[in-house]
Amino acid sequence: GQQRSESVPPPSASARKIDASNSNLLPEIIEYDRFLLEQGGTTGNWDEYDHGTFLRIRNKYKGDDKFIDESIGYLPTKTRDAILEHENWYRQFLSISNKRRLALKKWRDERNHAKETILQEAEQTHNTIKEIDDAIQRTQ
Repeated sequence: GQQRSESVPPPSASARKIDASNSNLLPEIIEYDRFLLEQGGTTGNWDEYDHGTFLRIRNKYKGDDKFIDESIGYLPTKTRDAILEHENWYRQFLSISNKRRLALKKWRDERNHAKETILQEAEQTHNTIKEIDDAIQRTQ
Protein backbone atom coordinates (compact mmCIF):
# COMPACT_ATOMS: atom_id res chain seq x y z
CA GLY A 1 0.00 0.00 0.00
CA GLN A 2 0.80 3.59 -0.39
CA GLN A 3 1.21 5.83 2.64
CA ARG A 4 -0.39 9.22 2.60
CA SER A 5 1.41 12.02 4.31
CA GLU A 6 -0.58 14.91 5.58
CA SER A 7 0.97 18.30 5.21
CA VAL A 8 1.45 20.09 8.48
CA PRO A 9 0.67 23.78 8.35
CA PRO A 10 3.42 26.10 9.56
CA PRO A 11 3.08 27.26 13.15
CA SER A 12 1.01 30.37 13.52
CA ALA A 13 2.67 33.59 14.58
CA SER A 14 1.23 33.24 18.05
CA ALA A 15 2.66 29.72 18.37
CA ARG A 16 6.21 30.82 17.57
CA LYS A 17 8.43 31.85 20.41
CA ILE A 18 11.16 34.43 20.22
CA ASP A 19 14.26 33.26 22.04
CA ALA A 20 16.32 36.39 22.50
CA SER A 21 18.78 34.76 24.91
CA ASN A 22 21.09 33.32 22.28
CA SER A 23 20.28 35.66 19.46
CA ASN A 24 22.57 38.26 17.97
CA LEU A 25 19.64 40.24 16.65
CA LEU A 26 19.40 43.90 17.49
CA PRO A 27 17.18 44.54 20.55
CA GLU A 28 14.95 46.74 18.40
CA ILE A 29 14.37 43.84 15.99
CA ILE A 30 13.47 41.54 18.87
CA GLU A 31 11.13 44.17 20.33
CA TYR A 32 9.44 44.64 16.93
CA ASP A 33 9.01 40.89 16.38
CA ARG A 34 7.68 40.40 19.91
CA PHE A 35 5.23 43.30 19.44
CA LEU A 36 3.91 41.77 16.21
CA LEU A 37 3.51 38.35 17.83
CA GLU A 38 1.75 39.70 20.92
CA GLN A 39 -0.31 42.43 19.27
CA GLY A 40 -1.83 40.74 16.24
CA GLY A 41 0.70 41.30 13.48
CA THR A 42 0.88 44.33 11.23
CA THR A 43 -2.88 44.86 11.35
CA GLY A 44 -3.31 44.71 15.13
CA ASN A 45 -5.74 41.75 15.05
CA TRP A 46 -7.98 43.55 12.56
CA ASP A 47 -8.66 42.02 9.16
CA GLU A 48 -6.88 43.54 6.17
CA TYR A 49 -10.00 45.31 4.91
CA ASP A 50 -10.86 47.04 8.20
CA HIS A 51 -7.23 47.98 8.89
CA GLY A 52 -6.83 49.32 5.34
CA THR A 53 -10.01 51.38 5.74
CA PHE A 54 -8.74 52.68 9.09
CA LEU A 55 -5.44 53.73 7.47
CA ARG A 56 -7.10 55.44 4.49
CA ILE A 57 -9.32 57.56 6.73
CA ARG A 58 -6.49 58.24 9.19
CA ASN A 59 -4.23 59.39 6.35
CA LYS A 60 -7.01 61.55 4.89
CA TYR A 61 -7.16 63.42 8.21
CA LYS A 62 -3.37 63.30 8.61
CA GLY A 63 -3.74 61.70 12.04
CA ASP A 64 -6.10 64.37 13.44
CA ASP A 65 -8.38 62.68 15.99
CA LYS A 66 -11.42 63.83 13.99
CA PHE A 67 -10.84 60.81 11.78
CA ILE A 68 -12.13 58.53 14.55
CA ASP A 69 -15.70 59.82 14.24
CA GLU A 70 -15.62 59.46 10.46
CA SER A 71 -14.18 55.95 10.78
CA ILE A 72 -17.30 54.77 12.60
CA GLY A 73 -19.36 55.22 9.43
CA TYR A 74 -16.89 53.20 7.35
CA LEU A 75 -16.27 50.51 9.96
CA PRO A 76 -19.76 49.44 11.07
CA THR A 77 -18.47 46.40 12.95
CA LYS A 78 -16.17 48.55 15.12
CA THR A 79 -17.14 50.67 18.10
CA ARG A 80 -15.67 54.08 18.81
CA ASP A 81 -13.70 52.51 21.68
CA ALA A 82 -12.37 49.78 19.38
CA ILE A 83 -11.23 52.41 16.87
CA LEU A 84 -9.56 54.44 19.63
CA GLU A 85 -7.85 51.30 20.90
CA HIS A 86 -6.67 50.52 17.36
CA GLU A 87 -5.32 54.07 17.02
CA ASN A 88 -3.34 53.62 20.24
CA TRP A 89 -2.04 50.28 18.96
CA TYR A 90 -1.12 51.86 15.62
CA ARG A 91 0.83 54.67 17.29
CA GLN A 92 2.81 52.05 19.24
CA PHE A 93 3.34 50.10 16.02
CA LEU A 94 4.68 53.22 14.25
CA SER A 95 7.02 54.00 17.14
CA ILE A 96 8.44 50.48 17.35
CA SER A 97 8.71 50.27 13.55
CA ASN A 98 10.63 53.55 13.49
CA LYS A 99 13.02 52.37 16.23
CA ARG A 100 13.61 49.19 14.22
CA ARG A 101 14.24 51.15 11.02
CA LEU A 102 16.71 53.51 12.73
CA ALA A 103 18.54 50.62 14.43
CA LEU A 104 18.88 48.80 11.09
CA LYS A 105 20.19 51.96 9.42
CA LYS A 106 22.73 52.49 12.21
CA TRP A 107 23.81 48.83 12.01
CA ARG A 108 24.22 49.04 8.21
CA ASP A 109 26.20 52.28 8.50
CA GLU A 110 28.48 50.76 11.17
CA ARG A 111 28.95 47.60 9.09
CA ASN A 112 29.82 49.65 5.99
CA HIS A 113 32.25 51.78 8.01
CA ALA A 114 33.91 48.63 9.37
CA LYS A 115 34.24 47.24 5.82
CA GLU A 116 35.83 50.50 4.64
CA THR A 117 38.27 50.44 7.57
CA ILE A 118 39.26 46.83 6.81
CA LEU A 119 39.76 47.66 3.13
CA GLN A 120 41.89 50.71 3.99
CA GLU A 121 44.01 48.66 6.40
CA ALA A 122 44.42 45.93 3.79
CA GLU A 123 45.47 48.51 1.21
CA GLN A 124 47.99 50.03 3.64
CA THR A 125 49.38 46.56 4.40
CA HIS A 126 49.63 45.84 0.67
CA ASN A 127 51.46 49.14 0.10
CA THR A 128 53.84 48.44 3.00
CA ILE A 129 54.65 44.98 1.63
CA LYS A 130 55.21 46.49 -1.83
CA GLU A 131 57.56 49.11 -0.34
CA ILE A 132 59.51 46.38 1.49
CA ASP A 133 59.71 44.29 -1.71
CA ASP A 134 60.91 47.36 -3.65
CA ALA A 135 63.55 48.08 -0.98
CA ILE A 136 64.76 44.47 -1.12
CA GLN A 137 64.95 44.66 -4.93
CA ARG A 138 67.06 47.83 -4.70
CA THR A 139 69.55 46.25 -2.30
CA GLN A 140 70.17 43.23 -4.50
